[in-house]
Amino acid sequence: MREFFKFLVLLTIVVAIISCGTKNVLKFKDTDVVISMAKEPCEGKCSVYNLKIYKNQYAVYEGKANAERYGVYYRKMTKAEYQSLIRDFDNTKFFDFDDNYPSGQILQPIVKLTYNSAINSKTITGKMDRPVPLLNLQRGLEKMVSGTDWVLVKPASAKVTQEIGGDIEADSLKQEVIIDSEIIIEPNPNTFLSEWFKKYKEYDVYLIKKVAPESNLWLITYSKSKISAEDFLAKIKSDDSLKTAVFNKRLTSRGN
Repeated sequence: MREFFKFLVLLTIVVAIISCGTKNVLKFKDTDVVISMAKEPCEGKCSVYNLKIYKNQYAVYEGKANAERYGVYYRKMTKAEYQSLIRDFDNTKFFDFDDNYPSGQILQPIVKLTYNSAINSKTITGKMDRPVPLLNLQRGLEKMVSGTDWVLVKPASAKVTQEIGGDIEADSLKQEVIIDSEIIIEPNPNTFLSEWFKKYKEYDVYLIKKVAPESNLWLITYSKSKISAEDFLAKIKSDDSLKTAVFNKRLTSRGN
């Protein structure tokens, strides 16, 4: 019994320490941010979130809309992981790039990458029309975001609601209608969507939204005046960068 009591006391202390550290994450200062990435809203349903990496090697993520996870999360980076990320930004010569890369693609998110080194500070803003080295830096940060070792600090507010849904009808009253101007794709793990879209630029391929927060499914559209629906679907189905590609479907009441 005494040993069990000691165990409970120890467990309480551990929980208190973890809780204390969790609360401190919310008090980190922006002046201590070394690297950050912000993905902003677009005309479609783009992922909206912030990622900040601090001098103390903590990464703090806040998912706001159409994201893999909602709310505020943190993870402690290893020293090697942190130093590797700093080297990536240094080796890329981040400060030599332009501050802004304008783009007229309204369905693509604006991404802001910031690097605060010991001697300089810079924020680069743009969409997919940025140099490949910058896209590679973004890709590395996105891989970190998609990891599973994040700890929830602050749940999302009640205002964050399910993005896909609506009134539920009986299945017997519904039928599927194929929307051949829209395709749902599932990229392979090593596929960087920003680069993938460039491969099909001639067909005016745009991202509409992420299908669901916890999935790797993305809804895209393209110009049917430049390629037929069947030909385009067949083309991207044969693309090794994708696991799957299917036409989008809409459930509608029978008789409509």
